[in-house]
Amino acid sequence: MLIDYHVHNHFSPDSDADSADMLKNLRKEGVLDMCFTNHGEWFDHEKGDHIGKCDLYEAMRRLESVLWEIEQLRPTFPELKIRFGAEITYSPQDLSNIEQWIKDTPFDFLLSSVHNVMGHIITTHLDAPAYFKEKNEEEAYLPYFEQLIDMVKWGQFDAVAHLDVIKKYG
Repeated sequence: MLIDYHVHNHFSPDSDADSADMLKNLRKEGVLDMCFTNHGEWFDHEKGDHIGKCDLYEAMRRLESVLWEIEQLRPTFPELKIRFGAEITYSPQDLSNIEQWIKDTPFDFLLSSVHNVMGHIITTHLDAPAYFKEKNEEEAYLPYFEQLIDMVKWGQFDAVAHLDVIKKYG
């Protein structure tokens, strides 16, 4: 059985994909079990914000809309198991709020990821070059993997998202 538990739709800052169209494509590809795991943080590139801020209340409202949409789509795609999740960017300074959000929200599945290293979003062409500039491989990669280890020790999620994302621009 094919599954996909790392799907971002128009409720995520990095996608504008229509949910129904995505489900049609997944069904066509033979996927029988999927999970919308939109980002909690939001980016506003038009305002020059490529760092990604997580306003917990905004994220809660936005992801409630995802759940509502999933409930509306399930009858149209009865052969698909459509789950509700999130991709949580590991942010040590926000852990108590994130943990409360996890506790209060009926997630089926949670991804966690490291996107922000030393104040730089390493997953965007807008910010990654500043992070990697004048760093050797160890200086660039070690802080990422140290943060990744801390995230795994925290453990309030089901799976690590894109473990090797550090190499995208590095």
